[in-house]
Amino acid sequence: MAVANNDIGDKTYEIRISMDDGTEDLAYGYISGNDFKNPSGQQQQGFFFQLNEAPKTPLDTIMISSGTKYFIPYRLFGSWREGNPARGKRFISSTVTYAGATHTITIFFDGCISTVEQQQLIGEIGKITTLSNSVIRTLKASAVDATAKYVNNKIGSDTALQKKPEIDAKVLELNGQIATLTSEMTTIETDQPKNLTALQQAEALLQNMVNKDSELTLTYKNKMEAKKAKEDLINTLTNSLNNVSAQKATLETQATQLSSTFSASQNNLRTVAPGDSSSTYINNANQGFVSLSQVTVDTNLNRIIS
Repeated sequence: MAVANNDIGDKTYEIRISMDDGTEDLAYGYISGNDFKNPSGQQQQGFFFQLNEAPKTPLDTIMISSGTKYFIPYRLFGSWREGNPARGKRFISSTVTYAGATHTITIFFDGCISTVEQQQLIGEIGKITTLSNSVIRTLKASAVDATAKYVNNKIGSDTALQKKPEIDAKVLELNGQIATLTSEMTTIETDQPKNLTALQQAEALLQNMVNKDSELTLTYKNKMEAKKAKEDLINTLTNSLNNVSAQKATLETQATQLSSTFSASQNNLRTVAPGDSSSTYINNANQGFVSLSQVTVDTNLNRIIS
C-alpha cells in the first residue's frame, strides 16, 4: 500500500476565502505549501494568495496587492483552527483585526487535503506569525527607546547651553565681591599699624586697642578666607564652563546616533508591518520624534498591531 504524502511543502491547494458568516466567496485561487515551509522576503510578513481575480469587498480592504499576488499581514491574525466539513469542504479559519474591528477569515479547500496537512499549515503559520510579531515588537521597542534617549539628550544639550550665561554672570558677580574684599583688606592693613602706634602712645587705652587689634585680625582672616572661597568657586565654575562645549559635542554625537537608530527602526517597520494604516502611524511617530514628544511616538507605535 502506498504511503500518503502529507508534506505541505510539495503541494499547491485550490482555495476559496470567505469572511464572518462564510456564506459568500470573496476570493478564490491557490496557496502554495512551500510559502509556509520555506518563507522568504514578504512571505515572512504575510499570508500569500494567488487569486484568479481581485478580492471582493470587504476582503479587498484587508488584503494587500503584491505583484500578481495578494497577502494579509500575519500580525493581523489571531489563533487558527481547522474544520471538517463545512459547506462540504475542509477549512482553516482565524480571526483578523483590521481598522479596530475583528472579523473571521475562513479558507475553504476545494481539493483534497488531509487533517495532518491542515495541522501542518496551522503550525507553520503560527511559527511565521510569532517570528513576524517578534520582529515588529523589537523594532517598535527600539524606536521608543531611541526616542526617550534622544529627548533626554536634546534636553541635556539645551540645558548645558542655557547655563553658560548664568555661569558668566556668577563669575562676574564673584569678581566684584573679591574686589570689595581686597579693598577692605587693604584698609585693615592700613589701620593695624596705626592702632599699634596708638597703643604705644596711649597706655591708658591699651586694653581697648588690643581688643580692637584682635577684632581687626579676625575680620581680616575671615575676609581672606571668604576671598579664597570665592576664588575657588570661580575656578570650579570656569572648569564647568569649559566642560559645557565638550558636553554639548558629546550629546550632539549621541543625538545623531539615536536619530539614526530611530530612523532605521521606522524604515524596517514599514517593511515588516504593512497595511492597516501602519504607514500613517509610522509617519505620526516620526513627527513626534522630531518634536521630542515621547507620548506621540509611544501612542502611534502602539497602534501598529503586533
